[in-house]
Amino acid sequence: MLRSRSLMVCTAGVALASALGGCATIVEGTSQKLTVNTAPQGANCVLNRNGERIGAVASTPGTVDISNSRHDILISCDRAGYSRTQATLNSRFQAMTLGNLLVGGVVGVVVDAGSGAMNKYDKAITIPMQRPGARPPRRAPRGRPIS
Repeated sequence: MLRSRSLMVCTAGVALASALGGCATIVEGTSQKLTVNTAPQGANCVLNRNGERIGAVASTPGTVDISNSRHDILISCDRAGYSRTQATLNSRFQAMTLGNLLVGGVVGVVVDAGSGAMNKYDKAITIPMQRPGARPPRRAPRGRPIS
């Protein structure tokens, strides 16, 4: 009787862990919207991850759907009268995944890792563009205003 009850509790625990596995996958999803803007606006931007094109914005500002991944995204923007500009959008680890160790166990972490849901990107990025030959803006030393 005791052995049967322990088996039922154990089976229920495994079923619950499997059902809740992949918490970030369920709550946050495996993709997100990203708004790309440039200063000035009106640039054409292409998004690449690991050498593969994953999206484009025909004229900034614009929004594109991207799949989440642990890999950073390289954004290249072109606009007439301005130099091609590149920026990197860094992938960030979601702390929610750590909750999977408590609730979903290893299964949940594996599901989130495989789906890309354990990582996400900022929701928006603004990329400053420069005219050819223009000097980049001067940055003040830390703690001192530019005079």
